[in-house]
Amino acid sequence: MGIKGKTSFVTVCAIILLMLSGCGIYSNGLPSSKEQAMTDQAKPKHLGEQNDNKKKSEKNAVERQLYLVDAHGHVTPQVFHLPQSNEVAKQALTYLIQGGPVSNMLPDGFQAVIPADTTFSLNLDKDGTLYADFSKEFTDYKAANEQQIMQSITWTLTQFDNIKRVKLSVDGKPLHVMPVAQTPVPTQGLTRADGINIVKNYAGEVTSSSSMVVYYTAQSSAGNTYYVPITERYDNSKDMYTALVDALKQAPVGDNAIQAPFNSDVALTEKPSINDKGVVTLDFNDYLYADSSKKAISDQALNCLVLTFANGLAVDKVSIEVGGKTQVVTESGKSLAQPVGVPNVNVTKTGI
Repeated sequence: MGIKGKTSFVTVCAIILLMLSGCGIYSNGLPSSKEQAMTDQAKPKHLGEQNDNKKKSEKNAVERQLYLVDAHGHVTPQVFHLPQSNEVAKQALTYLIQGGPVSNMLPDGFQAVIPADTTFSLNLDKDGTLYADFSKEFTDYKAANEQQIMQSITWTLTQFDNIKRVKLSVDGKPLHVMPVAQTPVPTQGLTRADGINIVKNYAGEVTSSSSMVVYYTAQSSAGNTYYVPITERYDNSKDMYTALVDALKQAPVGDNAIQAPFNSDVALTEKPSINDKGVVTLDFNDYLYADSSKKAISDQALNCLVLTFANGLAVDKVSIEVGGKTQVVTESGKSLAQPVGVPNVNVTKTGI
């Protein structure tokens, strides 16, 4: 179009440049104060507050073990970071219900075991007996899952020091046998002494043997390693600590989903001893080393060993020696000159 009046060519060029500048073509890429204000107004007003609340929730989260079932049917502890609660038993049991809050947090291949839509009430006696009364939905499960349900509930709830045993009921009626496969429920209540992932092919005499819990490794379909507790038996003529080490050299026959952490040549050179501080000393031969040149034990073998020994045996820590010396390290380079406590393993997603 034409330019009327006394407007010069220079003036027209200046106007055009100003227009282009307003479109950002010649700008330095930074928004003007007006544009910045508009951008700030477009942001959620409470975004900063939400972030602060999330950080606060994460800081206040607590670790809880939930005993879930893996893809191979093993009841296995998985550690979750859950919100702090004044009703820890109720919270933990709620997370064992299918379709409940655990649904979006389940590790690869794992599942909860209590039937969906189950409700419950809890009552704890001073002697440590927890009475768990479930709704009728609790009975809607397959017979093959019955012992998994019993073990999951028992081991999850007895992680709390004030809960020693669990008694089950449905709609107020105590269970003397489970409702589907009729598995007997101990009169005194369910405890950890009843076992977990029980091996049933013990060849010796049951009356002259005792049970022990041994931790082995397993892998998810995604290739993640986790640790599985298995209840086995050993002959009473054998020292229990020695029996535990021997069990770590071979996984139970017929269970191809788990792996033993030690090779068959690993052996103790002396009878294990435990002091009054709960530290057990284990002196091994050189076959303990995964890398003899570095005097290193595999991290997985160490974790299995400590989890096995610090599992209700009055053991708090494990002191590891080879030939009477404490110059052992892990494959990751950690020194084992000092006794080792329970490792933080099987940690999964946060629940907050």
